[in-house]
Amino acid sequence: MKRQRLFTILIVLFWSCGQGQSRKGDYIPEEFDYDYMNPTVYKLTTKLQEISGIAFKDGKADYIYAIQDELGIVYKIDLATKKSKKAKFHKKGDYEDISILGDDLVILRSDGELFFYPISEVMEKNDVKVKSLKHLFPKAEYEGLYADNKKNKIYVLCKVCEDKDQYNKGIVYMLDMNHTNPKPVEIIFDITKNQQKKDFRPSALAFNEKTKEWYILSSINLSIVITDENWKVKDVLKLKRTSFYQPEGIAFDEDNNLYISNEGGEYSAANILKYKRINTKSK
Repeated sequence: MKRQRLFTILIVLFWSCGQGQSRKGDYIPEEFDYDYMNPTVYKLTTKLQEISGIAFKDGKADYIYAIQDELGIVYKIDLATKKSKKAKFHKKGDYEDISILGDDLVILRSDGELFFYPISEVMEKNDVKVKSLKHLFPKAEYEGLYADNKKNKIYVLCKVCEDKDQYNKGIVYMLDMNHTNPKPVEIIFDITKNQQKKDFRPSALAFNEKTKEWYILSSINLSIVITDENWKVKDVLKLKRTSFYQPEGIAFDEDNNLYISNEGGEYSAANILKYKRINTKSK
């Protein structure tokens, strides 16, 4: 049985039968890395109803940093107590994702501009001059951001590119921050295996250090495309709207547990879902 079919079945079962229950004949095979049947659900306040990105500092899961897509505000959330603090880093805009590079929060605006805000100043309410990088990428709509601290690189994912032929490919730009004036390197990956009925419109990405795989989340396509570290597609996990109202953010903690954030709707609260890693063997 293919992974994408199993994932769909498991998500449906979780919401229809209740946590920890399953139907006869269904199982999670050994090669699955996460307990998809039993996510931990962190409900968020209405202030984060339009949460659009999440990130951990050094993978530490006690606090998670989040951005919402209309205000220039970053949130620091204590997942244990659900209490949060916030700080304004810029004016209102369409902010789509957040990551952490060294001691800086990196925030992506939909036009491709990147904002760098020192974490040490985030909750101090000081008058901090935020650095930015702009006019680096082709005109497009960008939603995904990932910072690789080991290699000091930033990856920016295109959601709607100028190239109209997005049906069979995804586009990500890599910035090597080891250079004084980093120039974007375009990476194109084939998503034919995604088997979408419409253009691929990704909303977030994260790198799984344990398995050396990219997890590319698409809210519109309701799927997670998994590639190897060289961007070759390996699997596609289909998501169900009953579990994922509007998935916009994805991240891994230091134990490689998987987190997905969902925007809320008229009848649903925004949340963060944690999927515990259950397979400790590397692929």
